[in-house]
Amino acid sequence: MNRIWMVFALIVIMASACTIDPCLTKGQFLNAYNNFTDKVSDAHEDFSKQEWEEKDEEMDHFVDQCYQKYEDKLSDEEKKDFWIKYFKYKYDRHGRSVLRAIEADMREFGLEIDEELDQLFDNPEEDLKDIFREVYGDDIEKALDDFKRGIEDISEKIKAWLEENK
Repeated sequence: MNRIWMVFALIVIMASACTIDPCLTKGQFLNAYNNFTDKVSDAHEDFSKQEWEEKDEEMDHFVDQCYQKYEDKLSDEEKKDFWIKYFKYKYDRHGRSVLRAIEADMREFGLEIDEELDQLFDNPEEDLKDIFREVYGDDIEKALDDFKRGIEDISEKIKAWLEENK
């Protein structure tokens, strides 16, 4: 009888190991995030609405829980990589509506993306254009210009809202 309970306990432990929080360590977070964003990038055109909702929940967890938890421990290069993959994910997910999605994240998670980008990149506008152009081609230029204007507008709206709610 004890053997049955031990086997059952081992099965439960093994099953729960498959669902370990990706935020457990910095290394697990970065590996899980890179795997997640690579898989989404490769298969984004085939996702159903329900699959996208599940992916969005995972991305929200990476942004709201993992990144927040390890932000102070990440190098500038790791932060850059995180945000580049975040923007790629949002573009894959929302296409030209990417600005609305990022604005919603900024409100929901209290993100100050524009300040983060200014700290991490020498020339955020040009660096992001180069990154997106490399991945998506020249047609992304207009979307990036719109994105830059949108981030500036969002930042101003959030600052005004914070001032009003003091």
